[in-house]
Amino acid sequence: MPARYKADAHVSNSLISNGCVLKGQVENSILFRNVKVDAGARIKNSIIIMQGCQIKENAFIENVICDKNVMVDVKKVLKGADDYPFIIEKNTVI
Repeated sequence: MPARYKADAHVSNSLISNGCVLKGQVENSILFRNVKVDAGARIKNSIIIMQGCQIKENAFIENVICDKNVMVDVKKVLKGADDYPFIIEKNTVI
């Protein structure tokens, strides 16, 4: 299934894999398969958001590496340094 860009999605300078559903903003990032970005969520400068991750409404992620099946809950803010990204282990709910 191809990636789906909903009406409010805004994607720039990013690589998006098949199966993604995008309703939020993605900038300078790489999203693996089946990632869901809900409305109001923002992903910025995140090198890898691996398959099966879900970024809920109004969450903000910058300089983060997420392993498989990570869920970032509503209104969470995760930010790593430019030279030292924040890394989240697989199957984690934040």
